[in-house]
Formats: sequence, C-alpha cells, structure tokens
Amino acid sequence: LHPALAHTVSIITQGNPLHLRSVVGRSTFGAETVLGGLQQEITRVIAQLTDSDRQLVGYAALLGMDVSVHEVARVAETAPRVAAVALARAVSLGILVESPGERLRFVHEQVRDAALAALALPERLDAHARAVTLWAGPEPERMLHRAHHAFIAASRSSADAIIAVQTARETAAALQMVDGFEPSAALLGQAVVLHNTAVLPGPVALLSVEWAEAVLACGRLAE
Repeated sequence: LHPALAHTVSIITQGNPLHLRSVVGRSTFGAETVLGGLQQEITRVIAQLTDSDRQLVGYAALLGMDVSVHEVARVAETAPRVAAVALARAVSLGILVESPGERLRFVHEQVRDAALAALALPERLDAHARAVTLWAGPEPERMLHRAHHAFIAASRSSADAIIAVQTARETAAALQMVDGFEPSAALLGQAVVLHNTAVLPGPVALLSVEWAEAVLACGRLAE
C-alpha cells in the first residue's frame, strides 16, 4: 500500500488486530488502494459519535479536508466550545488529526467522504448556503470557496441560484485581475448553464459576453 493509506488504515483500526483483520478480509488490494473493508471500518468508527457530534463532523467535512473550530461553529450555527468538544472526540477516534495553526485535518479523503455522507441532503444544502457567508473577503482563494458553496446551494431556490450567479461573476472578475483566466472562464460557463437551467429572470446575454471575453483571454480563439 501507499504509505499514507497504510497510515490511515493503522489510525482507523487503532492497532486492534481484529479490526485490522476485518479490513484486510473484506478488501480488494491494488497498487495504492484498499476497497471494501476500509470503508466499512470508517463507517463503524464514525457511528461511534453521537448524532450531534456526527452532524458537526459532517459540517467539518463539508468545508474541506482542513478546518478550524470557528469555521465549523459558524456553519453549524453553534457555540465554538460545542464544536470544539465534538471535533476533539473525532480526534480521539482517529477521524481528525491536529494541524498547525490550531486547525484540524481529516486523516484521509475517504474518511472525509464518509463523514459528509452522514449529513442528510437538506442539511448539506443549508450548510452550503451558510458557508457562502463564511468565506467573506476579496482574496481570490476565498472567493473561489464562496463560489463553490454557492453553486451547490443553488438547487435550493431561485434566490440561491441568483446568489450563485452573482458570486461567480464577482469571483471571475477578481480572478482576471491576477491572470486567472482559465478558472474565470470555467466559473462564468457554469454561471451561464445555471442561469438557463434555473430559468432565472432577465436576459443571459451580458453574462454570455463576459464568458466569451474570459474564454478569449485564455487564447481559445476558435471557441
């Protein structure tokens, strides 16, 4: 196995030979992956959390591989101390590890995926909508995070779809200021598709022109 994945197996099984044997016995081994058994073991570990803690860890997974207690608390609309206790329990189970800068990180992408799957779809959409306000600021990286969450939350309502389109336009403009033409064009393309599929009010012409200009700035003349 790849050393990082082998490390994840050891963290999830916590050195328990029965758990390790369970992972091995139910797995298909490839060059860099373990299938079946590891996912089941991860699910078993996450199930040890209480419902409220599992929800908070799910919110952490929604925000990314690397999170802070305050980010999770804001998206969950709860007190930081409550989020801190829940995430500390996740650390004790080997779901998260502490990172520099008082941040926490999921031990593996599969662990994060399993934690996110514990959230019901309506909970996820509502959390994505709240996360749009979390990533405030003019920095392109924060704006990209904002646009990502806005696009996912867009399926909730027309109002959310309008916010997503506007967020995409603002982010695209900021990216073009730092020569980020490719991601700018991709965002505006998504915005045009969303505008049409959500049947948003107003003409799409101006948005389409912005998209075309971003594509042109990438040097894709034929397109």
